[in-house]
Amino acid sequence: MKNLYSYKSIIVDMDGTLYYRLPLRILMIMNIILHCIFHPFRIKEIIVVRYFRKIRENKDLLKNKDFKDVQYELISHKFKISVEETKSIINFWLMKKPLKYLNLCKDKNLGKIIDSLHEKKIKIIVYSDYPALEKVKVLNIKADYIYSSEDENILSLKPNPKALEYINKNLNLSFSDMLIVGDRYEKDGKLAEYYEVDFIILPQNRFKRNKIYRRLAGEFNGI
Repeated sequence: MKNLYSYKSIIVDMDGTLYYRLPLRILMIMNIILHCIFHPFRIKEIIVVRYFRKIRENKDLLKNKDFKDVQYELISHKFKISVEETKSIINFWLMKKPLKYLNLCKDKNLGKIIDSLHEKKIKIIVYSDYPALEKVKVLNIKADYIYSSEDENILSLKPNPKALEYINKNLNLSFSDMLIVGDRYEKDGKLAEYYEVDFIILPQNRFKRNKIYRRLAGEFNGI
């Protein structure tokens, strides 16, 4: 792998990469417990969200070009609720509610590294399986481009390489000048391997992460 500053573009995953999963998960569990206490008749919402996450890991769904609609239809059918209600539940618990706590869980050291790379005119690209625009804003990440697996020009979940192909073509980038940074090998690593793109998989342990940062980029202020 090359020196970090030798790349022309860095593709960064969102969930579990730009923020730590565990503290956010703890905060959301606390919210869920309170939700169940004060709204016992809406516990079904939590079950719906859990099932949605399970569906997102389904390998058959990963290959379905219409996954964006299929995922909601499957839940709608299973729980006998409308597609609109399904979307509303998922949007609230997975998109809107976490925003309140996201900055508390931010990987600040990765944020500093991204700022440094951005100053060197290296393109920062956020690519997530979920819509990431609002999360990028809350985390104050200096991203030049933001892509989601649900974008109309992509419509494919990681590790399907379609997104990488689109980014490469749309931004006129070379695979050899790209670096992918993520937190899951089975998603981000395999995506990178398809076109032999360099990649880094960051552990959830912050001490192990910081060790990787120092090795890659030297000493950054505050790391």
